[in-house]
Amino acid sequence: MLSYIANKDIAQLIQEICKRKKILILNQQELETDILQYVKETKINFNLIKYLVIDLNSLTNSETEIIENIYNFSKLYTKTRIVIIASNYDEQNNILTNLYDLGFYNIINEFEIGEIKNKLNIALSED
Repeated sequence: MLSYIANKDIAQLIQEICKRKKILILNQQELETDILQYVKETKINFNLIKYLVIDLNSLTNSETEIIENIYNFSKLYTKTRIVIIASNYDEQNNILTNLYDLGFYNIINEFEIGEIKNKLNIALSED
């Protein structure tokens, strides 16, 4: 099962890949979102989620809040693979470098839709 926070374009990619890989989408958020509120107020059991895809462009939080909340989520739900989509983010961006240092390696910071799709396909694999 998968949950995601993404804009409409990225959401279409996620849905397409999930349909092909037969991954059930349990929750989807396609509006700008406060990640802390999302985790607290979403009425789903995150223990059931195998993948959480977060498009950083869809978050309204500060850099520090984004890093802290993603890290805290990962500690609460250790079996969930978190995939970060950071299109149009520089590789040396503060959020990306901090998340990488904290052990998040499923970071997609490609610009081209085709490349995002390829990387997302890999990130949502069984391995």
